[in-house]
Amino acid sequence: MKIYSVVRIIFAFFLMVLAFPYILQIETMLQAIFWTIWALFFFSIVGGNLAILLHVTPVPVMEQQIPGKMEQRRHKRVQQR
Repeated sequence: MKIYSVVRIIFAFFLMVLAFPYILQIETMLQAIFWTIWALFFFSIVGGNLAILLHVTPVPVMEQQIPGKMEQRRHKRVQQR
């Protein structure tokens, strides 16, 4: 379902809002490495969920709606060929 992807994106942005004041206070190289990795993880989470919303990747098996509808779509594709 698309709602799970939207919820994950909203939650990721919420965590970014909480972390942003600390990102601005970077003083050491270790802190810079930590926040760089954290930001890359954030962008991978948001990017992956946007890919699901935009149908760039198939929907995960756990989020598919009803298996019966999937079977109907497969049969329609086979019949159209």
